[in-house]
Amino acid sequence: MQTRFQTTLNTPVTFDGIGLHRGVPARMVVKPAPIGAGIRFERVDVTDRDAVIPAAFDRVTDTLLCTRLSNEAGVDISTVEHIMAALAGLGLTNVHIEVNGPEVPIMDGSAEPFVEAILAVGIRTQRARRRVLRILKLVEVRVGDATARL
Repeated sequence: MQTRFQTTLNTPVTFDGIGLHRGVPARMVVKPAPIGAGIRFERVDVTDRDAVIPAAFDRVTDTLLCTRLSNEAGVDISTVEHIMAALAGLGLTNVHIEVNGPEVPIMDGSAEPFVEAILAVGIRTQRARRRVLRILKLVEVRVGDATARL
């Protein structure tokens, strides 16, 4: 679903499961967010410091076995790949994700349960244009034999 406008969920949706790497029960509530909020995780089990972690490239602190995002207060959230893939694939731009532990629940190991549940509650278009990055010239990064090219 591609749109020129920002989007969010119609209503919250809850996921209960187990964290893949720690095996700890995890509850995640994906909620609508206001225009311009972006995608943010919040560790609701952390109460002694800032527990909000923006889902941004510069917040990635580890990619060994999973993707970990961290904030400046040292709070992190792991195994965000499948929920992020679902949000990106559905074109969602403004979402607040509450998680009661250090990992997103793995569900069946894919993005499908997230996509299905989000589609079931519906997506709402917001009254603000989406900011889009336009790549105007070739960008290439090489590390050893690996190359990434936009």
